Amino acid sequence: MRRLASFFARYGRYDECTPLAPYPEADYASVIVIAVDDIEPQIAAPHHVDNVAPVGKYAGMPRDPVCICSYTIRRIEDLRIAACSLMVGVTTGTWLVVYPASRSVLLQAIS
Repeated sequence: MRRLASFFARYGRYDECTPLAPYPEADYASVIVIAVDDIEPQIAAPHHVDNVAPVGKYAGMPRDPVCICSYTIRRIEDLRIAACSLMVGVTTGTWLVVYPASRSVLLQAIS
């Protein structure tokens, strides 16, 4: 919640940040816990965005062209992670297009 509140505050909209929580007496059919730190980064391969697999499946394969879209780059940290993933196996002349989600992320990436 603190990260969300700081995001709203950065853009002068802190008063629009309202925490959400379930009712204390809410019942759940089941609870699923996912350890996201154990999930390997995913990659969408041609020719459909739903053709997704772990990055390791494509280790050593040439990647050209590469497109990193806005819904995956909400924060500058996301772009840095993507850049690190691309450093292995990318050859000179690889065509890369990046579409940051916001001007803020774009300016951070340029600097």
